[in-house]
Amino acid sequence: MTFAAFTALISSSADPVILVEGRRSIPEASAHAARRFSAQLATRFPHLRFRSGNATGTDEAFGAGVIAIAPERLQIVAPDAGHRKKQRHPLVSYYFPESLDPDTLETIKEMTTAATPANRGLVKMLSARRQAWSAGRLSHPGYPQSCRNHRPARPTRRRLILD
Repeated sequence: MTFAAFTALISSSADPVILVEGRRSIPEASAHAARRFSAQLATRFPHLRFRSGNATGTDEAFGAGVIAIAPERLQIVAPDAGHRKKQRHPLVSYYFPESLDPDTLETIKEMTTAATPANRGLVKMLSARRQAWSAGRLSHPGYPQSCRNHRPARPTRRRLILD
């Protein structure tokens, strides 16, 4: 995808969102490039929102660029309420499963399994764990070790070519 096509896609959407995906360990030069690029996107597209899992590495660097321009347009979707709590910015929105009402959480699970059927088992396992936690059978609702190491199927990606 060229940057012109990307611009047309973003401009044609009423509520565009960029989802950040990357690596946890990146060289400083790549982190600098991610910060610069996200700041340029936030400046050029004032109606664009950004979503991230707030992991170290790419997510953190990309988020820093957005925060420098428009922190209120960055949304963090974290695995639990305590995820990287010390690194939070006061103007950024944070979401995690515990903060969602049951109907919204169910809709998200359905959309997730429809988008990536290979993750259906992971969604079911996490749902069962949350139910056990709610019933008092677990001390913490976080991911079990088997989920932490799970590698979900990668969605088909479009490459953005900057010209």
